Amino acid sequence: MGAQFASTADFRWAQFDSIANFKRAQFDSIANFSGAQFKSDIDFNKVALPKYLGLSNITRITNELDLTTAIINSNQICNINLTGSEIGKFRFRYKRFKLWFPAEDSIDYEFKASVYQDLLKKQMDEGFTQSHEILDKEYREFQYTDGQSQYGPLWGHFMNWLDKTWWGYGYDKELVIRNVIIIYLLLSLFNTFMFRHLTVNVYEAPKINEWRDETKGSKVGEWRNETKGSRVGLFFKSIPFSLFYTAQIFFGVKFFGERLKYKQNLQGWKIFNLIYFFTIYLGGLVCLAYM
Repeated sequence: MGAQFASTADFRWAQFDSIANFKRAQFDSIANFSGAQFKSDIDFNKVALPKYLGLSNITRITNELDLTTAIINSNQICNINLTGSEIGKFRFRYKRFKLWFPAEDSIDYEFKASVYQDLLKKQMDEGFTQSHEILDKEYREFQYTDGQSQYGPLWGHFMNWLDKTWWGYGYDKELVIRNVIIIYLLLSLFNTFMFRHLTVNVYEAPKINEWRDETKGSKVGEWRNETKGSRVGLFFKSIPFSLFYTAQIFFGVKFFGERLKYKQNLQGWKIFNLIYFFTIYLGGLVCLAYM
């Protein structure tokens, strides 16, 4: 009780026949209880945990090891190794911990995954909702990026980035709204550079062209000629119309097939135009499905 352990505290394969009393004990960098046997009560109340805590291969444990009152340095987390242990016997909130799989143990993917799954169940059963979310996000990242995962290094890291950035692995739905707005604005900006081409040669928008020309105060054919000497002015004047035009396609649940310019001589740029249009349209449907 209240003991202090400098550097490494090694209790590997120790056998505790009576109460294991580590109340208010202070561990420094490593505390290793791997393979230990706890045949009676375990008291880790107010224990100051180390940077690395080894609790692997603990299968003979009579009572629950409760770490909910443990103290962890505010500047660090406690890396905990639970490989091969009866995880249901360990109680703690994961938000101050991180699963640790020592490289020298050469633990395979399936074994690591089972540790995550068992601990996720434990966090859920205990009602530690926030900790469950943190652990689940970590597990999703592990599934994508572990060297033995099915995705491979490049594709796995890309999928992880996409899942994390798009909606926080399904937990941060507000990210979807942010990302949809960003995609919409980027498409609108890109469309501004070729606004006349899009509205005339890809997906007709006669009303928008009329509004744009009325804003300029000229006829449809004259607007382009008058602004040849002012490319910057043309660009900025086209932005609001491009925003509206892109919104019709990107956020439109349906489109008017007769406005698509593809019925004759579908080759060359017309094929690209068609692909580009449906990229925007289908991309918008996918985005709306997540909202």
